[in-house]
Amino acid sequence: NNKQEKIGYVEKISDTDIEITVIVTIHNFYIGQEIYIKDVPISVTFPLNTFNIVIDTFGKLLMSNNEINISSTEIITLPIKQNAPNIDQRKTLNEQLITGINVIDIMFPIGHGQRLGIIGDNKTYKTGTITQIIKTEHYNQSLLSNHEKTIIIYVGIGTKRSEFIRFVNNIFETTKVEIIFMISPCGASLGERILCGDSAMSIADYYAQNSRQVCVFIDDLSEHGIALREHALLSHKLPGRESYPSNIFYEHASMLERALKYRDKGSVTCIPIVSCLDGNFSDYITTNIISITDGQIYNSKKNMEANLLPPVCT
Repeated sequence: NNKQEKIGYVEKISDTDIEITVIVTIHNFYIGQEIYIKDVPISVTFPLNTFNIVIDTFGKLLMSNNEINISSTEIITLPIKQNAPNIDQRKTLNEQLITGINVIDIMFPIGHGQRLGIIGDNKTYKTGTITQIIKTEHYNQSLLSNHEKTIIIYVGIGTKRSEFIRFVNNIFETTKVEIIFMISPCGASLGERILCGDSAMSIADYYAQNSRQVCVFIDDLSEHGIALREHALLSHKLPGRESYPSNIFYEHASMLERALKYRDKGSVTCIPIVSCLDGNFSDYITTNIISITDGQIYNSKKNMEANLLPPVCT
């Protein structure tokens, strides 16, 4: 479109047509309208070293806990889709991420650079576990220098905007951590929900390459999978198991494989949340994430009903 640079990305090219996934909703977007394709990667733009903010998939500032002078802040632009670093860039995990939850720190320790899934039914303290980790980081940061502090990136995919705002306000009011919230709510376009996790990993990787420790929470990958399925069905792709597209394992693996500990640099720790139904973690998305991640924490509904917090199944 000659008035709007960012419409979407090319999904498929055939002899007769070009299929484009629309990301930005454009008024007066009609059949027969001329569009222009540019040979540039779809990217995220964000203010460097600016925290306690809420941004969307492409880095647009939605909310801030501080006054920000954008004119005096360095702006970074990064491709959203990037390949995972090679194995020769990776280092053995030898530093623990302290969560403040004894059962996790003692029995299921998380290393900086690890991929750890949190699995459980709805309302089983999955987001509460993330909240506890963030609050623990708040206490830990008072003992560390600025460069040693862990940067937190929380990604909300397909969440209700009201619930997300309550969660953000709770974190802003009770903690002082270097945190970036990225939201792609249930009302966002499919393209935004699909790219949100990759966008957060690009930001995290940038800070890790500048020797920072970063922890990314993706809440949750079940909603991300639903967005991928909806997109595939609308694109008339052949459905696979549970109507999910055949490339869904690749999409999740390519995102989570970007978590690592660099040699002589920082690290990216990725903790995705996966929702299951009635304790059944044999569904397609859950089994995929179990295969991709280095370990999993299962929050039991029975423990939750017995008021055992955290309801980690041991």
